[in-house]
Parts: sequence; structure tokens; C-alpha cells
Amino acid sequence: MGPDPFPSPLGIFPFLASDGTTVIFATPGVATIGVTVTVTVTDDDGGSDGDDAAKVVVGDADGTFGNGYWKHQYSGDGNPQVDAASLEGYLDIVNFVSGVFSEHTILATAADADAVLSPSGNDKRAVATADLLAGWLHFASGAVSHEAVVPLSGGTTMNFLDVMVEIEGIVLDDAAPRTELMRASFLAQRLRQASSP
Repeated sequence: MGPDPFPSPLGIFPFLASDGTTVIFATPGVATIGVTVTVTVTDDDGGSDGDDAAKVVVGDADGTFGNGYWKHQYSGDGNPQVDAASLEGYLDIVNFVSGVFSEHTILATAADADAVLSPSGNDKRAVATADLLAGWLHFASGAVSHEAVVPLSGGTTMNFLDVMVEIEGIVLDDAAPRTELMRASFLAQRLRQASSP
């Protein structure tokens, strides 16, 4: 059998197909949707492929908070304002979207989050890492959208994801000077003023 003539009598390629579903999630986190998305492409040698889709479900917070707020939520002390299931879901989200957590900094439990949010002394890398975690928690809680615009000094702005990529790059750079680590903290703290586009 020879190659298909152009245009193929079997159809027009490439093509677009879509379908929709509505799913309600009880708590924030990362979920594989109850429907497995399978794409089947069969060619002349019988090859095919399929994949699953993951869904990041953020919370519904209506405001951002400082690192102290997040430390309190994960410390196990006092009365946290966020329920344990949501806090666990937030950590799942952070681990899913971040290249720092848990690949380079362990973030599996509330105790791990509390430790990260408790940097010691003048360790600027630890402070930048704590600020990074707080930034991702703003996203996971739903307070800052992935499409948000972050205001910087001098009237300039950056997109949320660009800010997070820059902060993570600095935190992961073992040779990053103190000034860069301080910039990472500055950027993370500016996330509290982010606005939706």
C-alpha cells in the first residue's frame, strides 16, 4: 500500500476535536479528573497514544497574607483559619507547580512548611525560599491568579508566572549573590499587590 494522496480521502488533517465536562471539587489540590482523556491516533503501522489530564484546583481566598499568617496556619499552634484538608491541598499544588518544592526543598507535611516558613537569622537563601513558598501559597489559596499582574517599582509590572520563574531561578542558583536573593524576596513580597488582568 502506498502513501495517502494529498489531500487524503480519509479526512482533513490536522483536525480539532473537543468535549467538555463539569466537575466540582470539595477541596483544593491536584486531582486527576474522573474522566481519563485518551487520544487515539492510528496510523499505517497501528501506532496509537493516550494520556491523563491533571487538574489544579485552587482555593477561593479573597486576599493575600504575609509569611507570618502562613506560618501560623502550618505551625499546629493556636487556631488556624484554614482547615487541614485545604492546607494539605495547598502543599500538593505547590509541589505540583514548583521546581523548588519538593525537588530541592522537602515540602511533604505541615511541619515541613512550618520549617521552610521559619528561616533562621540572616540566611538570605532561607528567607527567599520562605518568601517563595508564601508566593506559591497565595496562588494555591486562590488569592493570586496565574494570570495576575505584579506591580514592581518604577511603575513596571511582570506576569505572575514570570515572577515565580525568576524567583525559583534565583533560589536554585547556588552562586546567587546576596543582592539577587534579596531581589527574590522583594519579588515574592510584591505578589501581595498582584491584580487580575
